[in-house]
Amino acid sequence: MLVLSRRIDESIVIDSNIELKILGWQGEKVKIGIIAPPETKVKRKETIGVPDEVSERTPTESEPTRRLL
Repeated sequence: MLVLSRRIDESIVIDSNIELKILGWQGEKVKIGIIAPPETKVKRKETIGVPDEVSERTPTESEPTRRLL
């Protein structure tokens, strides 16, 4: 396992087309923005095995195109 330290607004890039950006934290929760190609599925680990139509939600028009975890 690779362990990295990042500050708010710093990013990690995976395979030159997926960006993970630290947006902030509150208590023990970290807010991460994910910018990835539309064909890349992004799921929380605890939802793996759950049908996509149950675990994924459609962003509203007011939400940015990046996906948040």
